[in-house]
Amino acid sequence: MKKVLSYALLLVLSLSVMGCINRTPYTTDEEEEGKVVLSVFMTKQEIIKKLGEEYTLITEEGTSHNNYHTKLQYESVVFHYYHEEEEMAGDLLPETILLTGNDYTYNFDIEIGTSARDIIRSFRLQFDRYYDMHRGDIAFDIFKYRERRNGAVVDTNYLVQPVYEDDRYYESIDDISSELKVVGIKIFIPM
Repeated sequence: MKKVLSYALLLVLSLSVMGCINRTPYTTDEEEEGKVVLSVFMTKQEIIKKLGEEYTLITEEGTSHNNYHTKLQYESVVFHYYHEEEEMAGDLLPETILLTGNDYTYNFDIEIGTSARDIIRSFRLQFDRYYDMHRGDIAFDIFKYRERRNGAVVDTNYLVQPVYEDDRYYESIDDISSELKVVGIKIFIPM
């Protein structure tokens, strides 16, 4: 029994170490050609300063686990904030970010509209997979998001997941057709 436990522990440690090898997150230290590089560490004020005043701001009452939900929306990116007071603080970080176009990028180098299988494979090279306690298993398409900050790669408490064009839930990459495209990328803090 001890031998089996030792092998199991060795296997888990090996997989953990291998999960860190060859993970080269996309750098946010410089702007990508044709794309604005964003960070999950940007506050509402910093986002507006970088992206400009052409946005829509909508606040709704009682739609989440907090008293208020505010959406800061640009043409192909939406930032979701949850807060207690009606007026949202300017230094609040978004809890969910939804990218639906290729004008902006975070710490990954993918194109929306690309094959879902290719994006999942790319994320597997860049990020660690997420253990979903609700399912009791590793999620094949949800990853622990991390990014470059001040020259170092740092973990965040955000997850990253592709949004599929058919808006379906999949349990395995094998269930996804080779023609299925990604129409968005969701970066979020799990509840």
